[in-house]
Amino acid sequence: AVLGQMIEVVHPESCIGCTECETHCPDFAIMVAKRDEFKFAKLTAEAKDRAVAVKNNKYKKLA
Repeated sequence: AVLGQMIEVVHPESCIGCTECETHCPDFAIMVAKRDEFKFAKLTAEAKDRAVAVKNNKYKKLA
């Protein structure tokens, strides 16, 4: 839990390994796999738009 909230990977197929979530997690409860251990997705326009929306929502799950 992060500040009393549960962590959930909502779009694992869109993860590009940027580590934004890991960096911004206040409780350091998220760890992103290393690039040599996991094949990450290619960045898409949809993923870029979702990233902006998540950042604007203070890194919380979108409704």
